[in-house]
Amino acid sequence: MARLDFNHSLLMSASTCPDREPLSILIVDDNRDAVEMMALLLETYGHRTHGAADAEEALEMARRLRPDIVLLDIGLPGIDGFEVCRRLRRQEDPGARACVLAVTGWAGSANREAAVAAGFDDYLVKPVEVAAVLQALETCRSAALAASADLR
Repeated sequence: MARLDFNHSLLMSASTCPDREPLSILIVDDNRDAVEMMALLLETYGHRTHGAADAEEALEMARRLRPDIVLLDIGLPGIDGFEVCRRLRRQEDPGARACVLAVTGWAGSANREAAVAAGFDDYLVKPVEVAAVLQALETCRSAALAASADLR
């Protein structure tokens, strides 16, 4: 089972920021407990979450929901996370690019390089710290805001 390292004081002081829109986040992991734990954490911070357990479900949900962020495990059965990311990139609309974050137990540098080549925006290694997840979400939010400003 995947494990998140929680900083309980950080969680206890969590509150949604009224000036920030909640993010729509698709969590993809074949471990349902990992999906539920991550969803609980992100919902604590006011975000909307959806879970998928395999590649096909993830691709369908991404097509239908158009999430802001996809947290994607690489070690999925069948079609791995690298290929799911490549397919996500091919199916998304140019003006609606999701931020795709690898959340995986595969820590090697070759895996990080493969993730960049597949189109991932960032790479988080399990067990992932809450602060790292929150920082990655803020980085994605900032990048999306900058991209939308460039389109104006």
